[in-house]
Amino acid sequence: MGVVTPARERLVSVANFLKPELNFRRVPTGWVFRGPNPLLIGESPHYLVSDEQKLRIMAAIRSTAAVLPISFIIGFVVAIVAFPNADDTAVMFFIMAAILVCLSVTALIQREVLKPILAGASPTNERITNAEVRKADEDSTPPEQVRRRWVVPAVACALFALQVTLNWDRPPRAILSALGAFVFGWQAVRWYLVSGRSRSSGP
Repeated sequence: MGVVTPARERLVSVANFLKPELNFRRVPTGWVFRGPNPLLIGESPHYLVSDEQKLRIMAAIRSTAAVLPISFIIGFVVAIVAFPNADDTAVMFFIMAAILVCLSVTALIQREVLKPILAGASPTNERITNAEVRKADEDSTPPEQVRRRWVVPAVACALFALQVTLNWDRPPRAILSALGAFVFGWQAVRWYLVSGRSRSSGP
């Protein structure tokens, strides 16, 4: 029987290419695979795949690792050339739109790359939630890497917070910096808590 996915778990987009194994969950009949969703909002397609298909899918996902950073760079260059005199508000909305477009394009390319492999896979009602992906990521991260994963975002959060104060009289920049501070702050707190659990469960 399929697992009903809460609405808050339906914001799914790009298959994780840094740790492609996080897109899978073992079930008695094989593996559940959570595929990319170019629409960004809504349930991601899920498939039941074999061990051999899993290996092929992981290799295909890894092959798309360069798509996201390259698309961000192209978008940044296009923005500089097309909008050299844009005001702060226009720049803020362009950056936010560019992020969504880059994520959607990356997910679309991943979907096309995976099509030949998933042609013989069966859709399934089983779901892998974002919470399960986060938990699997935390469990698979070595203790020596956990500290770096909260220290670096903490520094980035502080830098964005500084930008908020420096641009207080320029609301668009302040809002964009505040969003950056929130995102990196959340990551810092999350991984700091993970490091605490690692220490408490250690020898």
